[in-house]
Amino acid sequence: MFHVANLNPYRYRGYIYDNETGLYYLQSRYYDPVTGRFINADNMQFIVKCDNVLAGNLFTYCANNAVNNTDPQGEFWLTLAYKALINCITRVGGISLIYTAISVSSSIYNFFYNQQFKFSGYILNQKQGNAAKVRMGLYTSDRSGCPWIATYNALVALGEKNINHTNIISYFELWGCILQNTFGVLPDSVADYFRMIGYKHVDEYYFPSDIDSIVKKYRVTILFYAHSSGCHYIMVKYYNDAFYVYNEYNDDWSYKVWFSVNQKFEEKGYTILHITGIK
Repeated sequence: MFHVANLNPYRYRGYIYDNETGLYYLQSRYYDPVTGRFINADNMQFIVKCDNVLAGNLFTYCANNAVNNTDPQGEFWLTLAYKALINCITRVGGISLIYTAISVSSSIYNFFYNQQFKFSGYILNQKQGNAAKVRMGLYTSDRSGCPWIATYNALVALGEKNINHTNIISYFELWGCILQNTFGVLPDSVADYFRMIGYKHVDEYYFPSDIDSIVKKYRVTILFYAHSSGCHYIMVKYYNDAFYVYNEYNDDWSYKVWFSVNQKFEEKGYTILHITGIK
């Protein structure tokens, strides 16, 4: 009765263990460790859609891959070895307070610094003009601004008015930047931003094989892919039988018109990692 495991119900990742039922409580639903399944289905709003059958099973834990994925609240699994890296460096490394101080300081500085820049219409090139000077985390956007720029462009394509780039950046600094943007922004954070501002139909696809068919279903999409020098985000909109691509890596002052994203990615050697689709 007085065993420490009974006195302290908190387990792995803060899950609460119920001694009477043998289930774990993850804030939104219960997990059964015997069957390796949740006892009720995931929230349809957060379902991960991809070509992997397991990822579409709403009762599985982390798409049956708890080594590489995490589900902090029982709502939505994330492919986040990145978060483990952050925990290792900031907590195990004993620099959590220092890291927090740096994060808070840079975010406050960036919030006021970025307000001097104004944008109208699409941002076509992160390496020139005001877009290159905007800061996110510890870096200027000419180095790693593609996540907020793709998000900003998506809002323009969705018809939003008075878009505040500073608010987008502040959100990512709080919830998505990996080590203050040293390793970019987590793709699930991009999707969560649109949910946070009120979009009800936001879907995510991990490692899809048919990019074209997915992009065609949405008003706008944000593609996260790997190339020879790292990773990059772009906004793509399908219109009049063509794919309009904004801020392709090292782009000029123009958007690109592709007739097949699949074909272009194959030609350029890009590997698609994640798609956020917004209706």
